Amino acid sequence: MKGPFNRNLVVTQLLYGTLAILSTGKMKVLVVDDDERIRELLRDMLSGHEVVEAESGAKAIESFRRERPDLVLMDIVMRGMDGIEATRRILSENPNAAVLAVTGFSASQGEAIIEAGAREVIAKPLKRSDLLSTIRKYSGGRMSQGPSRHPA
Repeated sequence: MKGPFNRNLVVTQLLYGTLAILSTGKMKVLVVDDDERIRELLRDMLSGHEVVEAESGAKAIESFRRERPDLVLMDIVMRGMDGIEATRRILSENPNAAVLAVTGFSASQGEAIIEAGAREVIAKPLKRSDLLSTIRKYSGGRMSQGPSRHPA
């Protein structure tokens, strides 16, 4: 890198020895939900960050491999491969992946995805302030509030 160090950039060592330069305050988040409205809501809540979307567990695994997100927000109940199995598979490839479950269903499903390796369960309906507070814990200090069309 030529010239002076830009304090607005952080060089982060990613898995497999790859180096990436990430803007301070910006994360890449993989949002996985089979409901387009929920993906849109989460995308809006995470405005200011790079959001990648997947509509199924199988697509989540493909997107995770290709995009290498900083964080995964995983729905539990989806058609085809559910979020529990997708979480298991993602974590079998990368045990350090930060997967947070997002669900409006029972506590037993929340327990099952935690057993599969998710770090936390976020309940629907979602409140922007609660969502950002929860994922900030797993952001390595890169999570910013960013603008939103949704109230806190």
